Amino acid sequence: MQPLHFLIVDDDAINNLLCQLIIEQQYPHAIVETFTDPELALQHISHQTIDALNMKTTIFLDINMPVISGWDFLKQYAGFGNAVKAHTQIYMLSSSVDPRDKQAATENMYVQGYLEKPLSAEQLVHVLQAA
Repeated sequence: MQPLHFLIVDDDAINNLLCQLIIEQQYPHAIVETFTDPELALQHISHQTIDALNMKTTIFLDINMPVISGWDFLKQYAGFGNAVKAHTQIYMLSSSVDPRDKQAATENMYVQGYLEKPLSAEQLVHVLQAA
């Protein structure tokens, strides 16, 4: 079985740590990478090696971040090659209560779902079962 790989992209370092702890409690062998700067996360994704592209990656992406929002992140992600997109699933993980955000996430072809913060063990299991 391939190791589970997660990228958490949120400008809130505490939320990133909480997500990482929940993932590691449920899946101790998972690879978890956190980014408080969405631009660095995009650079990381764009420089993935062939080995990394063979590993399914789940991205938990915040919506409201300074400089590059989750929506801006998705626009840049759209320019990546199909090899990257084929091995990646993105879930918006946000505290936004704006119904337009939930609707936009539902309508975005790169987003598999919308989750409300904080990430729970139940949400995590559901995400992996849906993969």
